[in-house]
Amino acid sequence: MRRNMDPTSPDGRYSVVYKACWPDGSCHDGSFEFAINRELAKNFTDETKSSEVTVKLSQIQFQPQNIRIKKGTKVTWVNGDSIEHYINTDSHPAHTYFLNQNSRALQKGDTYSVTFDTAGIYPYHCSAHADSMTGNILVE
Repeated sequence: MRRNMDPTSPDGRYSVVYKACWPDGSCHDGSFEFAINRELAKNFTDETKSSEVTVKLSQIQFQPQNIRIKKGTKVTWVNGDSIEHYINTDSHPAHTYFLNQNSRALQKGDTYSVTFDTAGIYPYHCSAHADSMTGNILVE
């Protein structure tokens, strides 16, 4: 589930209550909570002055792991490892959060690029190393 949110919303904890209905007419109620904490953005690598950013896939890590960019920035991932990597949007294994962020298998030297036009947070991972190879893109 993805919805736009007012970017001026204050830090804090939010609750979402929803009713999901399926084509067969069955429905269920659900809820979840999330928090906004803008202090965490200070730990991201600031790339807001760049129109293009490169993220290296090296030593089974995204380098840099967490970046902050402006809308319209192109991010290119470059596989420098000898093993296969993927760029996949969360959640694993569904990869449904932001479909444009799902790459094919990247061999050494391969690249994959996405331009981010909508503000928000874009968590991602390498499907081959989903437990340890994760990153985030914060689009302002």
